Amino acid sequence: MNASRITVAIATAALLGATACEDGKNPAAVAVDPATTVPTGAVQVLVQQQPVTTPGRLTFAVKVLTKDVSVGAYQGALTFEPGSFELVSIESASAKDGEFHIVNSSEFAKGRIRFAAYATESFDGSDAFTITVKPLVPLENAKLVGALDVAGEVTGAAVSKTMLQSSRGILEARTNRVVVP
Repeated sequence: MNASRITVAIATAALLGATACEDGKNPAAVAVDPATTVPTGAVQVLVQQQPVTTPGRLTFAVKVLTKDVSVGAYQGALTFEPGSFELVSIESASAKDGEFHIVNSSEFAKGRIRFAAYATESFDGSDAFTITVKPLVPLENAKLVGALDVAGEVTGAAVSKTMLQSSRGILEARTNRVVVP
């Protein structure tokens, strides 16, 4: 009797595993909402690696996430080891009514991209900008980090520097799991 229960359990597990992998995706790669990891009252930069559409090129979406704080302005930078990438394209987020997004790649060769955004009310989304690059070194050697210098609430109050959180590595866009710490 115990042997038949074990056989049924193994067959069920195999069937579930085969069904979960049917679409070619890792069944353990369940999507995680990155906003759930932002501390209350914090503003955090997120760097997501988008799915590869052109071999030899990587696209990163830089986002600014908040939790229980209504941000109306922020300014920061995406930094990396100089010489790690060749710039292919860079695009600021699409501005909604009352929003203005800026991205400045003039210091790209020095390993720095500045970005900022302002809104008359809170932001409609979390997108800051998107960058496509040709990697010249392994991604883990690029030391890609997004950080904020300053953020302000829509009331005009400054968000405390202690509540400005840097990116936690590079996250895979589909699951938001860390692919490069």
